[in-house]
Amino acid sequence: FFKKRELLRMKQPKKKRSTKSVDAMKMDVSNIHLDGEEHDDVPVYDTCDEVRKKIRAFLCQDGVSQAAFLREVAKTFGNGRKIQANMLNQFLSKKGPNSGNLSSVFYASYVFFEKTRIRDGKPKTAFREEMEDIWDGVSDWRYHKPGFDRKTRHNTGYFCGPGYVPVIDKYGRVTTQRMY
Repeated sequence: FFKKRELLRMKQPKKKRSTKSVDAMKMDVSNIHLDGEEHDDVPVYDTCDEVRKKIRAFLCQDGVSQAAFLREVAKTFGNGRKIQANMLNQFLSKKGPNSGNLSSVFYASYVFFEKTRIRDGKPKTAFREEMEDIWDGVSDWRYHKPGFDRKTRHNTGYFCGPGYVPVIDKYGRVTTQRMY
């Protein structure tokens, strides 16, 4: 193959320069510690939809590969746990504020982006402030942990009175609403 190219006087393809050191600096958040991180128990104050937006925006940046992102995100778990690409794709394919809340991708990505926000010195978003107001005082009656619910499946069944249906708002809260 290369002999033919040489005989036809075709140029050799240029090798791309490695930008691993730049990428590593962009994604390194190992020196930042969050409360509850050692037990994988950081309170989450973003919905799954917000985390999906952040992941998609981060992956669109130059020099960021999906594999490198997953390696960095997996470092948020102290036990050497790995996150696979199909787990990320399953999480990204879901829709809804609490669809995917049980996923390790959701929790690890939230912790990664929170550490990135702290490292860069950026303020909390307005949505994040609203989420803290809504979910900070809420302790799940089963688990007694503040923050967004990471234990209840998004497709859980709910008992409602006659004429009422469960409704999920943009903050992931489930309430009942009267049908008309």
